[in-house]
Amino acid sequence: MNFDPASPNPVERLLAAFPRAAPVPGFQGAWRVGIQRDQLTLSAPKFPWSDGAKFIGENKLCSVAKEVFGEGGDVIELLKEVERIWTERAKSKRIRRHLRGPARAASVEVLTQLDSLGWDRVAQSNEDFSEVSLKIRTDDDGEGPTVGLRLSAGFPEDPPEVIHCDLPAVAASAVHPAKGRTLQDLVEQYEDLASLWSPALMQLQALDEYAWVIDPEKPSRWKDLFRRIVVVPGVTLLLELSSPDEGCAVSPSMRFFGPDHSAAPLRQKMRDYSDEDRWDPDWGLVRNLKSALELELPTPEAGDCEDFGVECCVCYATRLGHALPEKSCNNWSCGKKFHVECLFEYLQSNVENRKSMNVIYGTCPYCESAISCEQPD
Repeated sequence: MNFDPASPNPVERLLAAFPRAAPVPGFQGAWRVGIQRDQLTLSAPKFPWSDGAKFIGENKLCSVAKEVFGEGGDVIELLKEVERIWTERAKSKRIRRHLRGPARAASVEVLTQLDSLGWDRVAQSNEDFSEVSLKIRTDDDGEGPTVGLRLSAGFPEDPPEVIHCDLPAVAASAVHPAKGRTLQDLVEQYEDLASLWSPALMQLQALDEYAWVIDPEKPSRWKDLFRRIVVVPGVTLLLELSSPDEGCAVSPSMRFFGPDHSAAPLRQKMRDYSDEDRWDPDWGLVRNLKSALELELPTPEAGDCEDFGVECCVCYATRLGHALPEKSCNNWSCGKKFHVECLFEYLQSNVENRKSMNVIYGTCPYCESAISCEQPD
């Protein structure tokens, strides 16, 4: 625990944290401290340090205090931890009193395990605790992921069902809730996964800050393993992670979208960068991209969607459902982009255009250069 018992005055600190605290007359270093509706009588001869501290009385609150004070340290900080634990236990008792009949019987084991896990880890639950959402702690300062569980009346003999998980599917699939395992065991498995994937996911998060991300529209900090960014006018880059090493130690999977005359040189630069083993794990994803492509990544403030060819030039929108413009005109002076579905419908509307199997051949709506398009799924 981090503390500075010398500043301010330790007694002032104690009274600020526990206004009902009062010294016990006739006993040096003895205090009576109010915690919730209970009182704890503490003798701390080396106050504010916990060395030699003893508790007067034998009750459940004293048992909690003795366990916490076993760690040693600053008396005020240790008392705060006692108060936190006691408050959580009081909360679970109130919940138990309000449960009736089958709901109570089914929930006792769940509540007991949530007591052990800590109520600060519960993000959400329904009334009978048959469904709970638990917070997964991570090493970084940001908000961590959550995992939602459905718990049957037979829990823990019946393993919980995972309703949702904020971690990537490829990571979450490694966790298999098992018969007889506790919620603590399950949460620890998810925490290990979050720690494993966090560095790579932070690299994608850096793209959200320093690049122009067009997909996902609202990236999830923990779940989305890809980003599609604008690179140069008419060209976008799709980056995808398939393992926690990618984005940090090694480069992620990359795919350029755009007319060949603009995208091909960028593909070649990235290929050379990889072949020459120039990817530096200490640089991070953004810096490696800038170095490989020899350019500054544009941001949304760099220009509008039309200037950078982000919009479809048939429907004039960036998104068509979940689809982005992926088809481009290869004419150097044109390079317009289209949703596959928009271009296919446009070409199909001209009865003179030729169709072979599932591909239709015609001309670009803007420059009339030859263009073809496969029938969308």
